[in-house]
Amino acid sequence: MSTVKYILALTTLLLAFGLVHRDWADPFSAVQDGLTPDSSAVKIKLVPPDILVLSKGKPYKFTDRVRVRIVVTNNSNAAIRALLQDTYYQNRPKLYKDHHLVPYRQEIAKLVVSKDTDPQFVRVGSTVVLEPTTTTDLEELNLSDWYDPLKPGSYRLINRHRFALDGPWSDDSEELLFEVAE
Repeated sequence: MSTVKYILALTTLLLAFGLVHRDWADPFSAVQDGLTPDSSAVKIKLVPPDILVLSKGKPYKFTDRVRVRIVVTNNSNAAIRALLQDTYYQNRPKLYKDHHLVPYRQEIAKLVVSKDTDPQFVRVGSTVVLEPTTTTDLEELNLSDWYDPLKPGSYRLINRHRFALDGPWSDDSEELLFEVAE
């Protein structure tokens, strides 16, 4: 029997008899899958792609293509495994212009409903581990994927994010104030 097969067989035997703690055998077992129902330890920000730190209260200026990065801070003491899935399943942006909610494009509104009612058709991508007390870039949202072309004016954007299939929603992100120039 090769050395690798011997070690695997011995580890399996020891696990079966409870002589080895499962965390030793599975280095990811200490990683929590998605958020717990109390998602307050995770904070989400929406950040323009070319900005490292946003100034509070000042709107960012966009020309025509509005793209934002989803940046997550894990303020807990536990690592969290986050699936990068189907953007229409795991994100719920809310865009406001002049205090009015801007509706999703008609086909996206239907798609979002279908993703929520039939999550078995959700595309699963890669996995990211959100380490304790760290900030991680997750993905980028392109607002033209969700909304009709934005008219010039001032906007406010927030997002909720789902980190696992059938997992709870995060709290609302910090709001991003931005302007679309003419």
